[in-house]
Amino acid sequence: MLTTYYSAVLPTSLFFWVVVLGSSFLTLLLAEQMCIKREMSEGLVIATNSQDGGDVEMGALRRD
Repeated sequence: MLTTYYSAVLPTSLFFWVVVLGSSFLTLLLAEQMCIKREMSEGLVIATNSQDGGDVEMGALRRD
């Protein structure tokens, strides 16, 4: 947007668009890898509610 505003013309250079698309792709790829790394480091947590044998998924939300 700044390039278009500054030059008052939509960029037509192939190099410009290759750099923009390449950096966008790289940003998406790295962000996805960082999210996967964070999710895998937290581990799998399984909550069990064996006391009353009730609703496991909503058991933590109940206020008795």
